[in-house]
Amino acid sequence: MNLHTAQTKTRGHERSDSYRRSSLVELAELIVNHSDALALREFHEHRKPFGNTRQQPLRFVEFVGALRESALAAAWARGNTLTIDRAYDLTSDKFSRLPQASQTDRDGPDCRRYFKAFLDHADKRLRAQPVASQLEQDSTAATTLQGLVTRHFYLSCLEHNRGSNRFIRRYFWRVDGGTICVWLPSHMTGHQCRRWLEANIPDVDPARSGENDRVQSIINKKLVLPRVFSHAGFDGRASSGPSPQLSSSSMPPEVFSVKGLAGVV
Repeated sequence: MNLHTAQTKTRGHERSDSYRRSSLVELAELIVNHSDALALREFHEHRKPFGNTRQQPLRFVEFVGALRESALAAAWARGNTLTIDRAYDLTSDKFSRLPQASQTDRDGPDCRRYFKAFLDHADKRLRAQPVASQLEQDSTAATTLQGLVTRHFYLSCLEHNRGSNRFIRRYFWRVDGGTICVWLPSHMTGHQCRRWLEANIPDVDPARSGENDRVQSIINKKLVLPRVFSHAGFDGRASSGPSPQLSSSSMPPEVFSVKGLAGVV
């Protein structure tokens, strides 16, 4: 499909019509392959691929807002409202921020990375369970995207909790031309971090989907990461302290689907 090339030859109102006719997957392809700001705008302003417990169609901002108010988010954040608000901001940035070529800031989120993950997951699901109609394909794509956004809200909660723990540090491991961001004990020097990772993490590929989660999971199993507990945790009430050893692998997979999320909430 070369939808982008065809659209660039048309006038403004015709471009708008083309975006409206594009499927969710086609919009994501335009964002990923062409850094198409208009496709990103179409997705955020006009598309409602998400659903809540009442199966109401929601835009991205509405769905992330519903996640922020959910009991599920409160559990992930251990009742810390600051963590929930930060997770909302981080998740929004992950699927909204489209850096321009002229920008020098490379540390912030890039939505193309997350829409690429959506395309990869949707493709795998459709290959594993082929569907006949375009309507079914769109439904599968929407379910996949909702699961991915939910998962990243959860991961954003973990990221903020880890960042507030003075006993662990963020380490950027540069390997094979890529970078993997992991959390390690703060007493380890940068040299010690690299030596430990090289000795304990096999077959590293920064370009592989989910590689950060895989590496962090191994770290969590082999290292006892220090943890901060609040006094509230000892009298039966929810603790606001972070839980750095919790990984995405501990989340039941059914949470990351429309029906599963509704059931958990």
